[in-house]
Amino acid sequence: MSDLRQCSRTFLGEFIEFYRSFPCLWQVKSAEYSDRNKKNQAYEILIEKFKEIDASANKETVTKKINSLRTVYKKEVAKVIASTKSGTGEDDIYKPSLWYFDKLEFLNDPEKVRPSTSTIDDETSQDTGQERESFDGESDVDLPTAPSTPAPSTSSNLTESG
Repeated sequence: MSDLRQCSRTFLGEFIEFYRSFPCLWQVKSAEYSDRNKKNQAYEILIEKFKEIDASANKETVTKKINSLRTVYKKEVAKVIASTKSGTGEDDIYKPSLWYFDKLEFLNDPEKVRPSTSTIDDETSQDTGQERESFDGESDVDLPTAPSTPAPSTSSNLTESG
């Protein structure tokens, strides 16, 4: 079995460093990311590394391990973000318990993760306020309207003919 719990810290640290050395596997904006040959070469090296602890390791084993590491890391990042948004003090911000959390920080590639939520929210609220001001200012202006012709009313037509 190639369970993460059976991996020694030393091995897992080395495996993460190997993974980090292949941006073609994790950096979406990299030109190498879409190069299938580069990815296959990188996986072959990671498979050889993984065979140090699991002789039957293959590409599926390695991708499962990578996905497991990434998933756990993303959950920890989400906890940190959630704790900072709750308005708590600095002492109450979640501190990740994963010993390898810092080793996976390269996954937060600046080209991949862009904090745009707060900017969009600010711009949206500012735009909405400006639209209201513009609308209020224009309300005194007489706008041309279509000639008013009364629309036939079904209820009045029924009462007149009956």
